[in-house]
Amino acid sequence: MRLLKCSDGQVKLTKDLVHDIPSYAILSHTWGPDTEEVTFRDLVDGTGKDKIGYEKIKFCAEQAKRDGLQYFWVDTCCIDKSNSTELSGAINSMFRWYQSAARCYVYLSGISATGYEDSQQAGLAWESAFRAHRWFIRGWTLQELLAPTSVEFFTQDGRRLGDKKCLEQQIHEITGIAVSALRESDLSQFDVEERFKWAETRQTTHEEDWAYCLLGIFGQWLLVFDNADDVGIWVNKSTPESGRLIDYLPRSGYGSIIFTTRDKKTAVTLAGRNVVQISEMDEAGGKQLLEKYLVDRDLLGSEGDATALLIRLTYLPLAIVQAAIYVNANGISLGDYLSLLEEQEEDVIDLLSEDFEDQARYRDVKNPVATTWLISFEQIRQRDPLAADYLSFMACIDAKDIPPSLLPPGQSRKKEIDAMGTLQGYSFLAKRSVDSAVNIHRLVHLATRNWLRKEGLLPGWTGRVIARLAEVLGDVDHDNRVTWRSYMPHAYYALGSKPTGQDDKDRLNLLWKYGICLYYDGRYREAGAPFEQVVETRKAKLGADHPDTLTSMANLASTLWNQGRWEEAEKLDVQVMETSKTKLGADHPAGGKRPRSWKYR
Repeated sequence: MRLLKCSDGQVKLTKDLVHDIPSYAILSHTWGPDTEEVTFRDLVDGTGKDKIGYEKIKFCAEQAKRDGLQYFWVDTCCIDKSNSTELSGAINSMFRWYQSAARCYVYLSGISATGYEDSQQAGLAWESAFRAHRWFIRGWTLQELLAPTSVEFFTQDGRRLGDKKCLEQQIHEITGIAVSALRESDLSQFDVEERFKWAETRQTTHEEDWAYCLLGIFGQWLLVFDNADDVGIWVNKSTPESGRLIDYLPRSGYGSIIFTTRDKKTAVTLAGRNVVQISEMDEAGGKQLLEKYLVDRDLLGSEGDATALLIRLTYLPLAIVQAAIYVNANGISLGDYLSLLEEQEEDVIDLLSEDFEDQARYRDVKNPVATTWLISFEQIRQRDPLAADYLSFMACIDAKDIPPSLLPPGQSRKKEIDAMGTLQGYSFLAKRSVDSAVNIHRLVHLATRNWLRKEGLLPGWTGRVIARLAEVLGDVDHDNRVTWRSYMPHAYYALGSKPTGQDDKDRLNLLWKYGICLYYDGRYREAGAPFEQVVETRKAKLGADHPDTLTSMANLASTLWNQGRWEEAEKLDVQVMETSKTKLGADHPAGGKRPRSWKYR
């Protein structure tokens, strides 16, 4: 780790220390905008003193000196975040660094000592601001509260409010963390559920940080990436400036990462020699699985039917589970189910088998997932139309992390819950809790899309999905970022489908909002394409001087500017202003001015 040292009024970085690390103080705070915080590069270049965040560094240096400490650590500038290896190491070491600090200073920006007196009556005048401070709801500050032995709270002008010990009752009431946990450094005494409760209401700027900031809280951890079949996602750079995703994965002796994949090359690339190859399910394993899911286990008494069914299903677990559930629901025998499989029309099965991976595995047999899916889907259509509608809807968006709020509303909340329960009951989707995102088995997703395509229903359902996405996205801004970020992969998937017409109003509206999401997410290069499509479509349909067209052109100019394409941005901005002046007149309040950005039309 690097430390800071103040010498002759200058704050300087030490070299990267590995052994013989001196006693140091450590700062805990909430970040302001990135442009206000002092970075590693600022200190290296000798700049950053004019930034607001430099006041925190000065405070930490002065307080450390008063406490007899020469060295101190501040996260904004002691980590070179442009180095993905260093950043990953810092994330994994953060809890230990706070735990090892001689003093931890909590800098509460926004709380001033002005007006607070030393009298006992006014001693707690700051308490309401203290209780409401955002430091208590941020993700990273949880470990910064629990890891150090000494935690002291200060106002932004350096007044000491107290420490973790004397304020333990207030902290307990604010955070819900047991007083014994605030006193005890060994968090393993508290069960996993309780430790999750400490973190469940806390927020992080990036969704993945919520997991990273808990690494030290839980000690031993396991991270699982399922279906990691596309090795390019992990080892390629999305942009020349970015790092590889695999370089940002946590590496620690306290935890492990498991990748599941069907591609051996991907497995070797991601895990090296640490590859465990899982063999296909055999007859014994298939019978155990079938027995586990069958309500009437006497059905297994027909040894020939059970064996024939498993062979027909090629021992694929998903197909076996779906078959067992259908047998349970209809009270039929395994022989009856075998007959149903044979009754499926060959052309339907062939269609539902299109684009399935690992075709060689099945050779001359029908695709078992497609066959069992179709039997179950027909029953769902008859018994629970809303469940069938939900499955059709989800087939037109990404198969992973589908927010329940994205699904179209049913006639009642009960019907919605029943419909999701039906799909879970048939093992079509997985859901961890009532309000959590759901995942569809990808082969079920593909089979549903193929069925919709065969029935001529795919364009209609795609249109409904696009309209729904445009509706739920609403007004995109920073305050509802967590919500619209959960919709973005699904908007991308839906917009990637073959359009039914470029002039479709809902599609254009969604394309517009998706571009705004990308813009607010700082993904300016990606935002350019949707904005360009919107501009061209509006020019063709509304005319180059229409207010909506000018608004979209202004936003495209802003995006180009953030991409560093300044000449193009300026040219487009001038065109917008000149057209506005001509259209509205020089005397009009808006004439010759750039249209207001981000106005939905």
